[in-house]
Amino acid sequence: MIFDYCDDSDGTDSDDENFSMYGIPPEEEEEKPTAISPNKKTSSGIFIEEQKEDDNYAKLDLSSLKLAVGQCYETKKHLETRLKILTVVEKFDYYKYKSNPRLLIVKCWVKGLTERFSRTRQATHEILGALYKDFVGGVGPKVLPMHVVEALNKRFQIKMEYWKAYRTLRHARELVRGSPESGYMQLITYLYMLKKANLGTYTQLELDDADRFKYLFLAYGASLNGFPFMRKVLVVDGTFLQGKYKGTLLTATAQDGNFQIFPIAWAVVDTEMMNHGTGFSNNSGREAFGLVKKAANAYRVVDFQTIFDQIEALNPALHHYLVQADVRLWTHAHFPGDRYNLLTSNIAESMNKVMSHARSYPIVELLETIRSMMTRWFSDRRNDALKMTTSLTRGVEKVLQSRVEYAKLLTVQDIDANQVQVTSGSSLHVVNLKYRRCTCRRFDLEKLPCAHAIAACEKRNISRIWMCHPYFRRSYLCDSYATAIMPRDFGTPVPEQVVSKVALPPIPKNKPGRPKNSRMKYALEIAMQRKKPRKQYTCGFSKTAGFSNSNSMP
Repeated sequence: MIFDYCDDSDGTDSDDENFSMYGIPPEEEEEKPTAISPNKKTSSGIFIEEQKEDDNYAKLDLSSLKLAVGQCYETKKHLETRLKILTVVEKFDYYKYKSNPRLLIVKCWVKGLTERFSRTRQATHEILGALYKDFVGGVGPKVLPMHVVEALNKRFQIKMEYWKAYRTLRHARELVRGSPESGYMQLITYLYMLKKANLGTYTQLELDDADRFKYLFLAYGASLNGFPFMRKVLVVDGTFLQGKYKGTLLTATAQDGNFQIFPIAWAVVDTEMMNHGTGFSNNSGREAFGLVKKAANAYRVVDFQTIFDQIEALNPALHHYLVQADVRLWTHAHFPGDRYNLLTSNIAESMNKVMSHARSYPIVELLETIRSMMTRWFSDRRNDALKMTTSLTRGVEKVLQSRVEYAKLLTVQDIDANQVQVTSGSSLHVVNLKYRRCTCRRFDLEKLPCAHAIAACEKRNISRIWMCHPYFRRSYLCDSYATAIMPRDFGTPVPEQVVSKVALPPIPKNKPGRPKNSRMKYALEIAMQRKKPRKQYTCGFSKTAGFSNSNSMP
């Protein structure tokens, strides 16, 4: 299991898991860029959908504001709100002539309509927020107060300063998503309806003695059904929540056979439980980061030790920290189990990025955003898996194809019934086809045939497909997403004992000063941000970028 408590709200990620580079000579691995699809955002080899702006704006026709004989409203408050909005749009004002629980009589201050140059008495941020939500635009994460000022001024000639626009937008968002308090009030009922719509879903809500929220755990039945078809490497991560009530969103994710993120479980806790202090200096950050990356990616112990000695000479404090972190947990060479090709925090960083826009939502709206995202992912990936015509997943086919070209350059010689010697220049490796191993250790750890194994398979006339672990098969991918994730059914009857239960919000723990939107970064992250982009080399003969013939071995 990988535990990475790292929130990169600014989108920082690394290229340690570029699966398209596996099986290519080391010189090419350092230089070959990662291709990025225009419709997908990738954190290296991890494919994840780009977060889309909410474009479901609840725009209504302005004619619905008109008052007429025979109109009905739910309450007198609804009528007053509609009347106040009308005064802002039509630029007039009124006063209450008579009001009681069953009667409301108002009179205009002047006869007819009057021109308004700045604002009316009724143009509070609550009224403007309702006007903006229903008749102007959306309240998505990319909408800023300046956009609200411009939109209301352009359509209704309403002028306001920044902070009133800020309160207007905040109120409009509360009208759409609910208030922070209402999210906790609806939580118990929401979880009940969610479990009814998704069989096998597990939830756990913990309250304190005063019925205040402590923590929440959620695992969809679809995720639990699909987990047996995942490689058994978990990435556990946490990202802090924003808004009135702070907390931390924890995620447990895996990766499917097509190198896509597979969410397993979610949790919301009241307080952060980890910190990021490392204790070593930022000196020589860029060079140290490069060495740590090479040490982590080294497959052989001898290669790892050579690089690790260089780290000790360059930065003893960093070396001590990495030793304390236990090399068995962050390196390919020393990890005792099946880590496959999962090593870094790319999955965690990608999940933090895709959920960053929802961190300030009320808790029920946050959970609903997660549910909607997972519903879309499971549906799209299920359909995509069914359309695949190969035995292996599309991502694995691309990885193996990139290795085939290099495998053609290798010299193969039989050793015995199960072992084959593969050479290229002065480099020699032994492939054991029976136990699916290679002395380069890529075959052992990734569970995918390396270039040496592919060359051996070609020599023995063995299909490289059967050398791959079953987790990478298309059938496993289909089974991973076989169960759909359903939205809650508002028609589901909720028992009275559930409705009567109330989860109160936790006590706010807002610190003085302006809230931070991103955490402080440590030395390796800063070095990673400052590193230069990789240069793309071009073949002098074919004029194509990427792979070149080399005598080096992967």
